[in-house]
Amino acid sequence: MDFGIDGRSVRVSQEAYSIFLAREAAGREKIAALQQRLTAADQEIDDLRAELKTVRLGPCKMIVGDELP
Repeated sequence: MDFGIDGRSVRVSQEAYSIFLAREAAGREKIAALQQRLTAADQEIDDLRAELKTVRLGPCKMIVGDELP
């Protein structure tokens, strides 16, 4: 197989190309897994912020900076 890199043609074996494709696919899978974790963490942060807002505005109204001993 011939591939162009910086205007030059490079010949690689089918085996090398297969290894490249497998590694590239594994990299994409890792990125997708990290994106899922990031999305879940963002959702958890949003949920916790909403819960904190509810607590601060609740019947006892939390006073920030005036903690009990």
